[in-house]
Amino acid sequence: MISQELIKVVLPWLFLAMWAFNVRSRRVRVGLMATLYITVLAGFASNFTPFYREMGQVFSILIVLLFFLRAYKRGAIPRHAAPVLVLLSLIVVSLIVNPSRSTTVVALVNFLVVSAVAVYVVSEIESRAGFEEFARQFRLLGILLAGISVLEGIGLNVRSEGTFSNPNYLGLFLGVAACMAFVGTSGWRRWGSFLVISIGIYYTQSRAAFIMPFLMIVFNFLSIGVRRVVALSPVLLLLGALVVFIPFPVGVSQRDDGGSDSERVLALEAGIEMARENPFFGVGWGHFIEEFWSASSRAPVLFPSVPRVETSRRDMVSHNDYVRMFAELGVVAGLYFMFLTWKSFRRVLAMPASLRMVLAPTLLGLVAFSLTHNNLNSALFWIFFLYPMAAKWKRAPNGVWS
Repeated sequence: MISQELIKVVLPWLFLAMWAFNVRSRRVRVGLMATLYITVLAGFASNFTPFYREMGQVFSILIVLLFFLRAYKRGAIPRHAAPVLVLLSLIVVSLIVNPSRSTTVVALVNFLVVSAVAVYVVSEIESRAGFEEFARQFRLLGILLAGISVLEGIGLNVRSEGTFSNPNYLGLFLGVAACMAFVGTSGWRRWGSFLVISIGIYYTQSRAAFIMPFLMIVFNFLSIGVRRVVALSPVLLLLGALVVFIPFPVGVSQRDDGGSDSERVLALEAGIEMARENPFFGVGWGHFIEEFWSASSRAPVLFPSVPRVETSRRDMVSHNDYVRMFAELGVVAGLYFMFLTWKSFRRVLAMPASLRMVLAPTLLGLVAFSLTHNNLNSALFWIFFLYPMAAKWKRAPNGVWS
C-alpha cells in the first residue's frame, strides 16, 4: 500500500535517475551542477527519511567547496555575491554585540551554506542556455511531484507533502515549478504543465503557494494589452478570490488555520517588540526563537481583531523573513533587505519580456511566501533573489535574446 513514508523513500531516487537520463540522452553541457542541485533539493534536502536529509546536506557542502574552488581559480568572488557579503557583515556585527546562544552557530552556518550554494548555482545558470536547462529540470520535477501530490490528496486524504517535510514547502517548490513551465515551452506543453502543477499545489492546501500560479496568469494577461486586461478583469478577480477562499478537500480541523494565523500574529508582535528594544543591532542572528517568549510577554496587542489561540510554546520562529531581519539584525539590516528586494525586482522589470514574464511572478511569489513563512534558510529563495543581479542574456543583431 502506498504511504507518505514510501513516497519519501522511493521518489528521490527516481528524481536522480531522471536527471542522469536527461543529461546522457540530451548531452547537456550547461548548468549540470545547478540541475543536479535542484534535483537533490527536491528529493533529499527537506526529506526526514533517515540519512536522506544528511545526504542533501553533504551535497550542499560539496557545492560550497566548488564555490570556493571557482573563486580561488578566478581570483574573485562573483559580483552577485555582494548582497550576501553585506548581510554577512551585518550578521557578524549583531553576533559581536549580542552574546552567543545555543542557536547561534546553527543559524550562522546555515546562512553561509545556503548563500554560497545560491551564488554558485546562479553562476551556473546566468546565461540563457543555463537558465533554460535549470527551468526544464524544475518543470519535470514539478510535474512528478504534482502527480504524487494528487495521489496523496485523493488516495490518502491528507495534505500532500511529497518528498518534503511540510506541505507548505512542497507547495512553494510547485509554485516555482508552475512559473518555470513557461520557460522554453509553448502551446499545450506550457499550459498542460502549468495546469498539472497547479492541481498539485491545490492538494498541498498552501494558500501562499497559490500566489505564484495566480501571478503567472496575471502577467500573461498583462502581456496581451491593457484593453484586453480590462475586459478580462472579472476573470482575474475571480481567480484572486479563489486563492483566498478556495475550499480545500481536507477539513478545517486538520488545517487549523485559526491557530496558524494566531501564531503568526504573536510572532509578528514579538518581532516588532524585539526591533523596538534593539533597533541598531537586533537581538542577534538566530536568536528570535529564544527571545520569543520574553518579547511576546512584553509586546502590546497590535491586532486585537485577530482571534487569539492560547499557546504554551516558549520558542517560535518569526513566520516572516522581513520581521526576522528587523528583529534579529536591527533596523539598518531590515531596511537593507527591503532595498535588495526592490533592487532585484527592478532588475527583473528591465529584462527581456520572455524572462520578465517568468521571473516577476516567481520573485513576487517568493517574497509573498516569505511574509508568512521562513524562507531565508532555503537556497531556493536566494537563487531567484540573486539571479536578476547576475543574468547575462545577450541581444543578438536579429533582436533575439540568448
